[in-house]
Amino acid sequence: MEVKLSTVGYTNIILQFDRVIDAFAPTNFSIWYATNGEASLTRITTDSPYFVEGSRGPFWNPTNRSTLYFRIYNFTSVKSLANQPDLWVRVVDDTVPLLNGVVRFDNLQVSGTPIPIPEPCGTSFCLVALVSAFTIRRRAKSAVRMQNHKLQ
Repeated sequence: MEVKLSTVGYTNIILQFDRVIDAFAPTNFSIWYATNGEASLTRITTDSPYFVEGSRGPFWNPTNRSTLYFRIYNFTSVKSLANQPDLWVRVVDDTVPLLNGVVRFDNLQVSGTPIPIPEPCGTSFCLVALVSAFTIRRRAKSAVRMQNHKLQ
């Protein structure tokens, strides 16, 4: 499986999906990524072996998820995945020799934490408040000088 996506505006990227295999399919996979096209992929993790559908537990169902098929990968430590316009993620078969079987991916979700954007309004408010305080102080000093000048 390979997907191209954007993580612009997000950090702490998490990838999750269901994967179902039959009795003849590969069971060992690894996750790779690239941020500069597919030219230089980097291995993130090796995935644990998968269960064959129905061999242990329930059959796969897209609405009733089972932990036997559901996988989640927390890539918060891979800072280079954050805020990328073009992120390629690839799941690669690591089984040797290659097997002929069915591998099905479903319910793919990519999530992350929004990157905080400084609010320009807050900065403007601070600037106006600072200028106002300076103006009030200057007028107060000027009034005191005028009053001292009249007394003389």
